[in-house]
Amino acid sequence: MSTTILEYQDSAARLRGLLVADDSAAFRRPGIVLFPDARGIGTQAIARAERGRRRVDATKLAAIGYCFGGTTALELARAGANLLAVVSFHGGLTSERPDDAVNIKARVLVCHGAADALVSLAQLASFQDVMSRSSVDWQVLVQGGAPHGFTNPELIEAGLPNHGYHEAADRRSWAAMLGLFGEAFGVELR
Repeated sequence: MSTTILEYQDSAARLRGLLVADDSAAFRRPGIVLFPDARGIGTQAIARAERGRRRVDATKLAAIGYCFGGTTALELARAGANLLAVVSFHGGLTSERPDDAVNIKARVLVCHGAADALVSLAQLASFQDVMSRSSVDWQVLVQGGAPHGFTNPELIEAGLPNHGYHEAADRRSWAAMLGLFGEAFGVELR
């Protein structure tokens, strides 16, 4: 497994991305763009990326994101990106252009914590209403008792208000993502 830091710029903002790849794989696999939470690329994002990135088949692409990154993944889909699947983990669900959902080509999975104080169940209901008016193949997995950030074990000791790790919700949402990828890519992923 190799990692390469990618530096790029958006207007005046200098940004950094990370490419995780395994060129030793015998065949090409689906490519997954991972958008981290608002704190940027940390150990949790790197660990998630290392769980599945290999040589990429450019016809099988997906995007996943956590928190702010989940919002970013959904916005990429709303922009009509050529993706087969999009997964948002405890991401923001509001959009300045919600009707752009008609542009989504990907299957969509939103993994949401029922105890998320930052993204309310009312926002979830509004997202579901917009998606219901589209022809998108979408699903929502609501995890009982899971707070905002439920996939990140670093939150156990972080002391951030309204954030927390929920092991069962983390495990279940990862399994749901793998199931969606299996459908979208036509391959079993672990």
